[in-house]
Amino acid sequence: LSTEHWVFGVVFEAKVATEMSAFFECYDPNKDLTLTVSKHGRVEGSVTIDHSNEKEGVAHLRWFIVSDEMRGKTMGTLCD
Repeated sequence: LSTEHWVFGVVFEAKVATEMSAFFECYDPNKDLTLTVSKHGRVEGSVTIDHSNEKEGVAHLRWFIVSDEMRGKTMGTLCD
């Protein structure tokens, strides 16, 4: 998907895969969050909140991607 729209290439894809792998090895469900949206069994988007920063109360929005079909549409709501 990223190579179609933004031409990041294989190096970028490898970097993302490496970073995601490291994130999931240390995943803490009390601090981190990964959400995936699917429609008819097909993944249409995902987003990750990474709280591994050394500063307490600081998190990073990472690996946010949405399919062409879902771009600009409401995909759901996260409630407390």
